[in-house]
Amino acid sequence: MAETKTEDKVEKQASTDIAVTTEQTAVAAFNDDDFFGIDTGMDQVTTADVTLPRYVILQGLSPQVNSRKDEYIEGAKMGMILNTATGKVMDSQRLVFAYYQRRHIEWIPRDKPCPIPGMPQVTGGGLYKDYGTDDSIVAECKVWEENNSLWTPRGHELVVTGTWYVIDPDTLSMGWIGMGKTQLTSSKKLLAGIRDEKYVHPKLGIQPAPMFYRVWEMSTKLRENDGNEWFVWQHKPAETIQTHPLGKQILEMCREISRTIKEGEMQIDVTVGEAAETTQNRGNIDSGARM
Repeated sequence: MAETKTEDKVEKQASTDIAVTTEQTAVAAFNDDDFFGIDTGMDQVTTADVTLPRYVILQGLSPQVNSRKDEYIEGAKMGMILNTATGKVMDSQRLVFAYYQRRHIEWIPRDKPCPIPGMPQVTGGGLYKDYGTDDSIVAECKVWEENNSLWTPRGHELVVTGTWYVIDPDTLSMGWIGMGKTQLTSSKKLLAGIRDEKYVHPKLGIQPAPMFYRVWEMSTKLRENDGNEWFVWQHKPAETIQTHPLGKQILEMCREISRTIKEGEMQIDVTVGEAAETTQNRGNIDSGARM
């Protein structure tokens, strides 16, 4: 009989413990007004405080395709597109182009010094200075006639880079693409394709379309020269943002990108993704990487 009372007591205690535990771990329910009607803590965050992710093409020397490197990404292959923020690799990426800049970036030669006789012979690699859209440095440069590359008085290479600010239309995430040297021809072709776009205005008739008029499917294609191989960007038109379910949000994001760039708030780190875009070819604007 005493044994039964002990068992009942243990069972009752266990039941009480379970009840208390359940009460303590119950998930609190919030309605939308409670959750979204408070200070988010992000009020002071601007585009100047955030580094935009970059889309780059993985090349033969990219560490992401080398299983012996710390940066290796499983499944990554030469010619795939890498999002530097998420580490995601893909064969293609849908993008809306919101804004374009022609930037001038001075790089220290990585392993081959300036080829122009009498110029400083320095190596080591890395960024010296990003001049942005200010092209006044070009007047100080000398041209290496073999490939029309520009070299500053410091023996550094000045790389003219087509810089595209982009939006993923399906996730509304922002990013950028830099197309210099091996990719500059692709940048010019893309810009030509966008400039050829037209739309019919109900009152004004046929008009040039804005840059963000449509979604573009970006992929890559292989190029070869003098025994070297590398991948370049290629583009294919997709739907217009007017027919996209998130079209209004995309349009507002494009306006905000334009505003922040014009007011000097938008910041990008041009060194992001540089190692990933390393190619085997060197020193030719249209068929090699930055020296």
